[in-house]
Amino acid sequence: MGRLTNKEEIFPSIYIEATRDNTERITPREAGSICGVGYMNIGNPLHALNIVSVSEKLKSIKTINGGNPKNETLNHLKDYFNEYRGRVYLARLLGADSTVDTLKVFDNSGTLDLGTSETIDIFGATGMESWGDTATSEAMEILIKLCPQGKIIVDIVNVSGIITITLQDEFGNRLYRVKGNASMSHLDDYGESDYIGNIADDRIIGIKVDTSHASYNTDFSVTKEFTNGIATDAGLISEERTEAILNSIAGKSDYVVSFGQTDSDLLKMMKRVSDKATIGYIVDIKAPTMAEAISKKDTLGFSDDMVYWIWNRVDYKFKAGVQNVGISGFIAGRSVARNIHRKLKRAEYRISGIAGIYHPVPRVTPYDIELLSETDKTTLTKERINTIQDIDGKVCISDVLSGLMKETDLMSFPVADGVGYIKRTLGLYLDSQMFKNIQVAKSFMENEARIFFEHCQANAFFDDDAPKPWRFDVYDEDNDTVVIDFVVIMEGVMRKGVVRSTITR
Repeated sequence: MGRLTNKEEIFPSIYIEATRDNTERITPREAGSICGVGYMNIGNPLHALNIVSVSEKLKSIKTINGGNPKNETLNHLKDYFNEYRGRVYLARLLGADSTVDTLKVFDNSGTLDLGTSETIDIFGATGMESWGDTATSEAMEILIKLCPQGKIIVDIVNVSGIITITLQDEFGNRLYRVKGNASMSHLDDYGESDYIGNIADDRIIGIKVDTSHASYNTDFSVTKEFTNGIATDAGLISEERTEAILNSIAGKSDYVVSFGQTDSDLLKMMKRVSDKATIGYIVDIKAPTMAEAISKKDTLGFSDDMVYWIWNRVDYKFKAGVQNVGISGFIAGRSVARNIHRKLKRAEYRISGIAGIYHPVPRVTPYDIELLSETDKTTLTKERINTIQDIDGKVCISDVLSGLMKETDLMSFPVADGVGYIKRTLGLYLDSQMFKNIQVAKSFMENEARIFFEHCQANAFFDDDAPKPWRFDVYDEDNDTVVIDFVVIMEGVMRKGVVRSTITR
């Protein structure tokens, strides 16, 4: 059902209220997937023209050269897959001037020909959505809607009027394949149309066919390599539509990741997605100085407990040159790999920070970074900005602070992440009981919540020194709403150590 932005809405849904934080004091789904926005020319298309699902099996991730700004996304993905072999749901960036080309397979004279016949403006009034259904000057015309930032290879085979179309990226990863009949009127054994234009996924490929000539009587196999329009300006096919699609995908993800993006509108959109899904948001700050890093953070204004700021202050040396690449992909990979370790199966292990000597940062050596002064460390802590530093000869992340600008348990990102995980899980339990009898739903929630909290305690979520580290209450409101209200005393993560000594005789 998803989370409501306004709990007064009357349609059926699950609403997760903001956490009431009573810890302030004076003190210094598919599991294993993430989502975000980035440049990408590969992946399995999902949901819309610019959403892809990426796995570590893709060949291009293993052959990154670096140095290309549009390759930063691939560098983040490589970091992520080096830490965890999960899945990434990515909204790809496209330029406002992006175009796609259509291909004519052969002309009306029956001459075999695979060439560019028309250029379509993605965003224009006569763009993709208005592309027609019937070929006029060609026997077949194909519109590739994947809009890759790179080459795409189209392989078309015709055997006795049965056409197979295969799309691959320039690295040999298969993006899509469809097989069907050339005839619009042909039916399969079950009486259903097997015309290739009906079978093909119109989110990925458009097909026009004119079978009024004899061209389809000739078997053929032909391959064409071409390049759709490459984005020159950052943008999305439709930011509103992309946000809606990311909202549906974020429910399957552990984190939203910025992948080094710097555009304020994109970063704010991803923040809205993470808020709606109640999942953590890992954000790269790209700035050469501490003052600029603080300024960029303040400009965006994200200051809550589900945001993790990471400032990378090192330019990495790639084959193609020097480039500043963020490390949000690395942190996301380490975090997901940590989450899957558990003592009892119903709860993940989350209350442990991705920082310090056990989490060395890839691609950089101690010689590449300048030491931070005590004043700088204090300033960054007050601003809730995590960075990298040399610890015992290893380059490590300096802290585990969330963006919350208060002295409270939730200023630690692992604790905030753990609370968010509890809320999401209980929300899923509630969702499973929608439209059931109120008493049945309440009984189910009381049982499942008790077991879940016991498993959370076994996985070190709660303070074992507290006499009652968790409690909850399940009740109904207005005879159509089931509420679960919980109070927890969370376990923290160690950020300081003290050695006390006494000598006596």
